[in-house]
Amino acid sequence: MKVEIKRGKELSGDELLVINEGRQREFASKDPIKPVPSNVNWEAVFFLVKADMDQVLAFGKLHAIEVIFQGVTYPVWCISTLVSLDKGKGYGRRILKEMENYLRTQEETALGFCETELLPFYQKCGVEFLTKEDNQFFYVTKNGKQINDPNIVPGEVIFIWGKDGLMEKIMASKDKRVGVID
Repeated sequence: MKVEIKRGKELSGDELLVINEGRQREFASKDPIKPVPSNVNWEAVFFLVKADMDQVLAFGKLHAIEVIFQGVTYPVWCISTLVSLDKGKGYGRRILKEMENYLRTQEETALGFCETELLPFYQKCGVEFLTKEDNQFFYVTKNGKQINDPNIVPGEVIFIWGKDGLMEKIMASKDKRVGVID
């Protein structure tokens, strides 16, 4: 078993096919990942756990986003698309460990928006999270409009501490409202 780390622009057609089929099966996603220079997936960092025969067993993605907290904009990583195609073998945990190793070389905090039913997996892996009650995240559209619909930012927010100190500031604040710039 090996782990490969690639930018979206480096993924093969076969890897993209496995990723998109896995996302469809796991999340009922109808929005395939198609890395092109004009979208976030082009420079996104993909983590692939592969069998010796190059078969993809699990995958995950980090992509750059920006958030606003207390009037300051922060670049952060977004943890997304984490899927183990063969559950219960530790492949998802391996993806998270590789993401954490990668993030140690970065400055930014990493955030993930997690459906409540997936939280036990992240807890088992030692990932910290903001509870549903503390999840005060909202979206900010390109024209600056705030969307405070609780269905848009679901459940809990998982995070991996960054050297930027963002999570320390959020955790220390009573007001945990964070805008995710769309």
